Amino acid sequence: MKKQLVVLTLLSSLPFTASSQIYIGGKAGASSLSNSCAVDSNCDDASSAFGAYVGYQLLDNVALELGYDDYGKFVSNYQNGGTLDVIDGSMTAITFAPKFNIPLTDDLDFFSKLGAGYSQYEEAKDDLNLLAGLGFEGKLTEALRARIEYQLMTEINAGPADDTVASMFTLGLNYHFGVKSPEPVAKVEPRPAPEPKPEPAPVVEEKKPEPPKKQTITFQSQQDVSLFETGSSKLSAAGTRRFESVATLLTTYPQSKVDVVGHTDSRGSAKFNQKLSEQRAQAVADYLIAKGVDPSRITVKGEGEANPVASNDTAAGREQNRRVEVTIEEFTVEE
Repeated sequence: MKKQLVVLTLLSSLPFTASSQIYIGGKAGASSLSNSCAVDSNCDDASSAFGAYVGYQLLDNVALELGYDDYGKFVSNYQNGGTLDVIDGSMTAITFAPKFNIPLTDDLDFFSKLGAGYSQYEEAKDDLNLLAGLGFEGKLTEALRARIEYQLMTEINAGPADDTVASMFTLGLNYHFGVKSPEPVAKVEPRPAPEPKPEPAPVVEEKKPEPPKKQTITFQSQQDVSLFETGSSKLSAAGTRRFESVATLLTTYPQSKVDVVGHTDSRGSAKFNQKLSEQRAQAVADYLIAKGVDPSRITVKGEGEANPVASNDTAAGREQNRRVEVTIEEFTVEE
């Protein structure tokens, strides 16, 4: 009970402002002890377990976590002179460790932890322990994430020797404060066309607009609009609308040609990013072909993370680097 009060006091003292740097979580699973019994009889070294934690995100891939773990109830024994002493009770621990994330995809990270724990096993003396952990963490929504974790705590005091090891395998959920989901784009209904006036309009000879000279148009995901579905090369509904004007220009001028180049940020491996940039550029080309553009007029290329236009160390910079550039070569309009 004293440990629970200490954890609650520490958690309540942290600055819980509306910031995505703060997150809380809970976990549940199974636990076990090793090197906890001198004899196999009167020994129970497995139990169910649960825990809670609060985290503070220092950098994009580095956080600090403070946690409370209840390893469950165990029965241990050890030789004390000529007698066999038994410890029958619950084990709890307060933990603190930095957490390091390695992005695997846009929505999945591998993480590891290395820190310290302060444990208590029934009537055995409290003990300071080495803590290590690793696992995977996946994004469910912008604010909610799931994790699977294996945690190890060494040098537990369960008798005369501090050689007991406690392990825990759990599933958990994290909630990140201050993260807002992108708001849906409101559909704007077109205004009704005004009624024509009775007087006849003068006849005006229509002329084709002058074609643009060579230009590069950059399309990138923004906070409220995503060109592609998350972690995919499939164009989103908003993405197809962004490329409608390009398709209209190319079908109006069949002599025009276009270069489509895909780019990514540096999250994930270079090989993964190169392939994703090529697939996204091809998705734009496929959309233009579906709109009636001859495939021979389209050049497709992916440059992965090689040519950023902003720093990949910030979320805003990575957003600018996730883009598709469309270059329309200068051409001549025949009268």
